[in-house]
Amino acid sequence: MQHFGDAGKPPLGERLIRNEKVSAHIGRAGGSTRDTTTRYTATGLTKTQSLDGRALNAACGQRGIGNARIAFLKGSIAETLRPRR
Repeated sequence: MQHFGDAGKPPLGERLIRNEKVSAHIGRAGGSTRDTTTRYTATGLTKTQSLDGRALNAACGQRGIGNARIAFLKGSIAETLRPRR
């Protein structure tokens, strides 16, 4: 892979931000084991990349959107929270 500037040298000062998914906060029908495992895996990767990126002046962070109730999710949230029959 070739970067801007000197070929073969990694770029300095990069920033990576990971966003958590909504289902980590509102749950999923049928269980949440898969979602919890994915969330903690992403958190571990974020911490590892943050430590490894220090030599390159690269930052890595993770943002959780919380219990967001935004327009495009209204149907999804209602479907998830509907009681089972």
